[in-house]
Amino acid sequence: IMPVYDLGVAVNNWLPEDLGYKAWTTDPATMSNAVLMVTAGALHLQRLKLRSPAPITNVHLFLSAGGTSLTVGQCFAGLYNGAGTLIGTTADQSTAWLTAGVQNMALVGGPFTPPSGDIFVACYVNTAGALPTFRTCGTPTSGVNVGTPARFTTANTGLTTALPGTLGAQTVTGQTYWAAVS
Repeated sequence: IMPVYDLGVAVNNWLPEDLGYKAWTTDPATMSNAVLMVTAGALHLQRLKLRSPAPITNVHLFLSAGGTSLTVGQCFAGLYNGAGTLIGTTADQSTAWLTAGVQNMALVGGPFTPPSGDIFVACYVNTAGALPTFRTCGTPTSGVNVGTPARFTTANTGLTTALPGTLGAQTVTGQTYWAAVS
């Protein structure tokens, strides 16, 4: 049986709104192995496509395993617009990221309504122990960033107590963390 298409999308595919999200990196059914966030204090970015303006209250990441001895006041997630300007940030996640599972993180002062287009879910962590592992969108590879713009990147290093107001130069990475917004 051939799939039926609506606007080029197979209608039997799951879309973010089918599971209560506004946008995601990929269908969570395609998540794969854990990947260690290899650089403490570096901002890890996942580019999402927001199809229409929508109020966003939460960002979501999926941890395969929690970290240990995470530095209090130095573990955050946030939301950036396509131009790289900070829209909103979560409270410190040093306690939440000790535990595996979907992390539903409220944006302080939200909801925020970015325009349609690209948005970034961002996160960084510092620890005296083990870094948490995040679920991936498939096999980590630099091939996920074929074309422009790159979907998975890092930026801004040496972060401690706050997300930067604007993104620095981005570096492509093959680490494809699953992320969503709601």
